Parts: sequence; structure tokens; C-alpha cells
Amino acid sequence: MEKTENKRKGRLKYVLMGIFFTAVFIYMVIFMSHFFWLSLPFMFTSWALAADYI
Repeated sequence: MEKTENKRKGRLKYVLMGIFFTAVFIYMVIFMSHFFWLSLPFMFTSWALAADYI
């Protein structure tokens, strides 16, 4: 039971991080920032970590 609860909390954390960094990426692309690629590693890493918790 505790292990399942910890997995949910961990997954939620990484999903929220993924949503945040995806929003940052989209915002930077819309406003033509030349540094949008800086958010890509964070976005992909957080989504990959969230997928590990499935």
C-alpha cells in the first residue's frame, strides 16, 4: 500500500513537471525565443521519469 502511494506521488510530481516544461517550451516557441531548445532536455526527462512510474 505504501509503495503504491509513493509511486503515485512520484508519478504525479514528474507529470506536473512535464506539463510545466511543455508549457514553457510552447511559450518560448510562440514568442520566438531562440533558446527554446534549453527546455527540451527538462521536458523529455520529466516525461520519461513519469513514464517509468506507470
